[in-house]
Amino acid sequence: MLHRAGLQRVAVLGLDAAGEAAVGHVDALVQPDDRGDILSDALVVLLLVLLVQVRGGIAPIIRRALRSCADAAGEAGVELAEHLSSPLAEVERDEGRLEQVFQNLLANAVQLSPRGSTVRVTAGAARGGVACIVEDQGPGLPAGAAERVFEPFFTARKGGTGLGLSIVRRIVEEHGGTVSAGNRPAGGAAFTVWLPAAGADEAREAV
Repeated sequence: MLHRAGLQRVAVLGLDAAGEAAVGHVDALVQPDDRGDILSDALVVLLLVLLVQVRGGIAPIIRRALRSCADAAGEAGVELAEHLSSPLAEVERDEGRLEQVFQNLLANAVQLSPRGSTVRVTAGAARGGVACIVEDQGPGLPAGAAERVFEPFFTARKGGTGLGLSIVRRIVEEHGGTVSAGNRPAGGAAFTVWLPAAGADEAREAV
């Protein structure tokens, strides 16, 4: 039987049947006290294997993530807004995994936002790539949490698993990018995902 922690992580990753079976096999072989670290490592390996990156735009991925969060935002009385610069550089991306990144960030932002507020996604050129910012008007991050929010199982939200943002970081890093968190001067939190433009490494090597 798949351990509860394993089930939570499978749900966050959106693994297919083969991936879930692999996690269940690992779960059945280890002792309960060791399951956290071992399952986490196993899921990282599965995630890397499942990444399929192709060159393309980021805007359609962000817009699909926005649509997927629209119902939850509507029920919470939160407006979703976007400002995506055009044109944006193409990136090497796994569409499904990057969509998961923005779904996770948007879902967190909506859950922490007061009714009548706005969650906004912006994207533009930055440092030879594309920077995408998800910002909300909620309570912001607690002191000292800006780095820790990406640690597995760390959460400042009641009922949170502490897995979503750690998966966000892993996916972004496997795309050669970075993700950071901070508080907005006007209040609320902001998460910035930066991805390198496709062909950036080749261009540098050619110089």
